[in-house]
Amino acid sequence: MKKTEIERYRVKLEAKRQEILAKHPGNRLDVIVVDCSGNDDSTQFGVDIWVGIGFVNSQSKLLRNIEGALQRIKDGVYGTCIACDKVIATKRLNAVPWTRHCINCKEDSGPELTAGRFRPEYRPK
Repeated sequence: MKKTEIERYRVKLEAKRQEILAKHPGNRLDVIVVDCSGNDDSTQFGVDIWVGIGFVNSQSKLLRNIEGALQRIKDGVYGTCIACDKVIATKRLNAVPWTRHCINCKEDSGPELTAGRFRPEYRPK
């Protein structure tokens, strides 16, 4: 991949990272839990908490994936699938610049790749 292409992805990744962090003051992804015992709307409140936790988890995972992609750029391996070491298609990188997998490995894996298939330096934490 050309340096200009990599730089374009780096800028895109940094912008997305900043967008996520700007939505969360103090660069934290938090859910505030309030005791609502005795509240008639406690069931709805419980649902709201689970929705909030799901959002925080997804934003946190996205942020980790973006930071992983930025690290792969620094390491000189950005755009290479961490499972099979093949080049990730430009079309896929344009759609999901923080992706770690080529489309074949992602489709073959189902929701998650087996941990043993990752190169050790890019194993999820």
